[in-house]
Amino acid sequence: MDHAARKNGRVASCNPECIADKSEYQEDIDELLNERSGWGHDAKGGKDGDVYVVNSTDDSECSLKEAVECSDELWIVFDQKLDGKVIRSNKRFRVKSYKTVDGRGRNITIQSPVETSDEECDYERIFEIRSQKHVIINDVFMDGLFRDWENGGECADAIFMDESEHIWIHHNRFEYWMDLAVQMKPKDDGTLNKKVSVTSNYFRHIKQGLVFYADEVTLSRNVFDGIRARTPKVMDGQTHCYNNVFTNWSVTQTGNGGIIYSQANMFDPYEGKSIANGIVFCSDNYGKDNGEWKPIFMNDCSAGSGTNSSFKDDSEKLGDVKKCSSNSCVQDLYDDVFEEAGPRTDHVSPAPSPGLPSGEIALRSIRSGRYLHVPEDSNNGDAVQQRASNSDGIRDGSWWIVTNAGSGVMLKNKRSGRYLHVKSEARNNGDQVYEETSTSDGSVWIVEQAAGGAVMLKSLRSGYRIHVTEENTGYKEPVFQKPSTSEGSQWEIVQ
Repeated sequence: MDHAARKNGRVASCNPECIADKSEYQEDIDELLNERSGWGHDAKGGKDGDVYVVNSTDDSECSLKEAVECSDELWIVFDQKLDGKVIRSNKRFRVKSYKTVDGRGRNITIQSPVETSDEECDYERIFEIRSQKHVIINDVFMDGLFRDWENGGECADAIFMDESEHIWIHHNRFEYWMDLAVQMKPKDDGTLNKKVSVTSNYFRHIKQGLVFYADEVTLSRNVFDGIRARTPKVMDGQTHCYNNVFTNWSVTQTGNGGIIYSQANMFDPYEGKSIANGIVFCSDNYGKDNGEWKPIFMNDCSAGSGTNSSFKDDSEKLGDVKKCSSNSCVQDLYDDVFEEAGPRTDHVSPAPSPGLPSGEIALRSIRSGRYLHVPEDSNNGDAVQQRASNSDGIRDGSWWIVTNAGSGVMLKNKRSGRYLHVKSEARNNGDQVYEETSTSDGSVWIVEQAAGGAVMLKSLRSGYRIHVTEENTGYKEPVFQKPSTSEGSQWEIVQ
């Protein structure tokens, strides 16, 4: 590492042993900054500082805690050896200004800290941003550890901020939080947060999502998967909410003078709900009704055009709103947002995942005795099947190449080159399993051990296991997604 290259000859307040040669990272830094959009488009993060490489999963050595809390401007990345690892600090991270936490390509999970600041709470927030500016957090999984999330209430938020500005929260995954994924609060004197973008994140297994006290917020291209409430709740200030996907969704809310401009969002299913409660202006929103995307009722907001025209105009100039006029256009947009949301998994380590050997494997159903298989005439998006071996051995379509994907694995078929996949529109109990070129979370599987050395594969996207039903054990029969842990969900590994 180049320890001498300090900006303006300044002495580092953090460990100089953790500083890398910035020239090796400059292309990646520029690439991320080119993705900025919305009201947080000027967020600099640590672009003018040094590159700090985290190499520890706790608070020792070159730690994430030291990096975000030191006064230097820093672009923070993660060492290759942390690929797929879990970081857990003893205490919350008190983030200073001009920081980027960049998890691209490392499949990093950050868990709720060990110690809590409130004796009445069992869980703690991860990132606290108080009166700071120019902070970027991207491409990490924030795990709140609260598995009883449907009974959540007060206490821990993943990210908390007050009186902060130029903040960008991008391509993260938020799950299992007792309180909120992102909470923006006012200062005691009423000062709001300013110029924030929350883009391309995936929110799941959280009772309530977001609360905003902020002058200007962009909320775009996120997936809210079954969040029960506050998606978002804008208490004060104005939020431009566009091109988001809401599944099994709840009402959006405002209060205390907060305003939402809801534009070109997708609500699945529609089910006749109102998308607005409070001062919300709507345009070009779509709801899915009996398999078709329809604008009917989705733009009838209760308070009409409460958003001021200058905020609407400026928001659209700063954003990249995609508007649709056809069912196919909306479906394509829905698929794109679903596939792109959350940490990007395009950099996949060849290391084996716990529970599956590296290299090529075949998976034989304990129930049917048949192999998980892709036929010769299969196309991208087709369902996978069960097939028996032939006289010359196991067919090419039954061999799968195992690659690590953080806490799970991806399985690429030897014949087709496509991944075992759960589609965004087919991730319910009883739906089939497919093959796709996608490397999104729909292609990631959690390996679970079963009796006798068998394994079960649970989809990261749906939470269901690959399953052979009692009624579908025959040749060329499909496989399904089920919560069951019976023999129908158990597979023998063959090498």
